[in-house]
Amino acid sequence: MDNSIKEKFNNNGIDVQEALGRFMNNEAFYEKCLLKFLDDKNYSLLEQSMREKDYEEAFTHAHTVKGLAGNLSLISLADVTGDLVEPLRNGNYGNVVPLFEKVKSEYEKVCIIIREAL
Repeated sequence: MDNSIKEKFNNNGIDVQEALGRFMNNEAFYEKCLLKFLDDKNYSLLEQSMREKDYEEAFTHAHTVKGLAGNLSLISLADVTGDLVEPLRNGNYGNVVPLFEKVKSEYEKVCIIIREAL
């Protein structure tokens, strides 16, 4: 991973240095995991659950997306997904749609950045 990609990631809420520490500085493995993230189905299942207003199911998928994002140091995505997880966990569904829209926007942005870089 060259420095321009690292800089682009860092400028868009992806903490490469933190992630590489977690991945024992194995850049190839980190890149492989980022590409696998793009194929993970939890976000699409979250989107479907939100559309169907199945908020208990949405919690499960949001929590998983948050964990994946955190492990990959997709900090901005982990943060906005965390903002959605808590009301879903507590059954406070009144404001979850706008929170999900923030997750959707950040998820799409992160996926574009990963695809363009790798």
